[in-house]
Amino acid sequence: MGVLYVAFVLVCGFIFTSLHLPARYQQKRSSGWESYFSVAFYGFVFVILATLIVMLIDGFDLPSYALPHLDTTLGRLNAHIGDYTSQAVTPRELLIALLAFLLAGVSGGFSKWRTKNPGVRLRKLRKACLGDELEGIFLDALRSEQWVSLTLDTRKCYIGIVTHVHTEAALLDSISIIPTLSGYRNDDDLELKLLRNYYHHYEEKGLLEEGAQLDRLSEFRIVIPTKHIVHVSFFDLNAYKSLRESQAIPTTA
Repeated sequence: MGVLYVAFVLVCGFIFTSLHLPARYQQKRSSGWESYFSVAFYGFVFVILATLIVMLIDGFDLPSYALPHLDTTLGRLNAHIGDYTSQAVTPRELLIALLAFLLAGVSGGFSKWRTKNPGVRLRKLRKACLGDELEGIFLDALRSEQWVSLTLDTRKCYIGIVTHVHTEAALLDSISIIPTLSGYRNDDDLELKLLRNYYHHYEEKGLLEEGAQLDRLSEFRIVIPTKHIVHVSFFDLNAYKSLRESQAIPTTA
């Protein structure tokens, strides 16, 4: 029976984590025993809640008030339950199990419904990845629509708008951006040299006008594996121009 109880707790936890975005995020990024403990923790919480509810039902003797309205008695109900369950499983344990499954499903389903809103979804993901600065800066850029500068291991540099962060199923392996500028960094001083102005092309083609089809702009989307990214930062074009114009470096802070 001990194995059955453990499996039951894990199933409850799995139901919740498969629906709850932050819990799924944390569970996917844990490994080994840590992953099992993460799932078991949520399952244990719902089992405790279900047990407390059953204790309240027993304490107020609610079945004695409710069952007569259903034209049955507690003894008859226990007999029917015994026909379909093992003698080792009591009606009270069965009720706890059903309530735990129900609580896990309803809580996870409500959370999933809330995170259908893109703003809520990004906010939940951002809170969940507080320990990962790389994912954090991409999610912040996605929320604020700020430009980011990505330098690859080939010294190729892309500047653009993040359109998607592939971060929910497993470890962050790639991101999608619509480039606005591109160039490279010098081998000696790593100074940024811009060569391509995609933004100007978008303006010429009317892709940035109000009412323009976003599908046409997404045709320029590129997917970059994170393993090739060596540097990430926000990018402000006005600040870049200002720094380029002012070459004097102060000798004191």
